[in-house]
Amino acid sequence: MSSVERETKIRELRESLRPDNFDAWVCLGGDFRDMAEVQEWATEGEKEELLEQYSEFQVWMEKNPRE
Repeated sequence: MSSVERETKIRELRESLRPDNFDAWVCLGGDFRDMAEVQEWATEGEKEELLEQYSEFQVWMEKNPRE
């Protein structure tokens, strides 16, 4: 599976399950299980990127409420 396909699958999973916290959201990405693991294993750049992506996801959730 290519990285683009993997990212698309992760995005679709997150959008369909709509996790309501960072731990659940990051777990669906498959690289880390929760914020504790992110803090322990991710580089500073990865941490910043994950937090930025999560913020973008929260904005998406506000703009796309469940019907």
